[in-house]
Amino acid sequence: MDRIVDPTTALAVGLKVDSEALPVAVVAGIQDGTISLTDPATTVVLLKLDAVVGVKGTVETIGGVDSLTRVGFACALCHSNVDNSFAPGIGKRSMVGPIAISTSVPLSRSFDTGVSGNGAEVGNLTFAVPSTAPDPLFYDCSLHAAMTGTIHIMD
Repeated sequence: MDRIVDPTTALAVGLKVDSEALPVAVVAGIQDGTISLTDPATTVVLLKLDAVVGVKGTVETIGGVDSLTRVGFACALCHSNVDNSFAPGIGKRSMVGPIAISTSVPLSRSFDTGVSGNGAEVGNLTFAVPSTAPDPLFYDCSLHAAMTGTIHIMD
């Protein structure tokens, strides 16, 4: 990819950085200015660390330089936010939007065993799959009609 924006520009247009994905050395570098948020190379580093919320980048070393070769987007782009605890647009990530797991379609019987944040408007949905989980389960986002699907539980 020939053109990459710097983190300051990316943050200004609404992208977010998960501070918990940043190694201690990167945090220190941003704080002391040795890592610049106006350098597009820093964007490549953040993508390589999987720290840009909802953006997935493939970073390859080409000619001794880390280069972004592919970029894609995940649900977290719309369904996550950060608390700005590190800097504006940089902080601890949390999910936004009601995602629910259920044993039936339509989602009339919530499946809560091993699930926290099921259907919550804000927070994180986590699912520690118990050995007793039925197969299949279903997920749904009440904000996006097309964001539904089946979860198959496998050994």
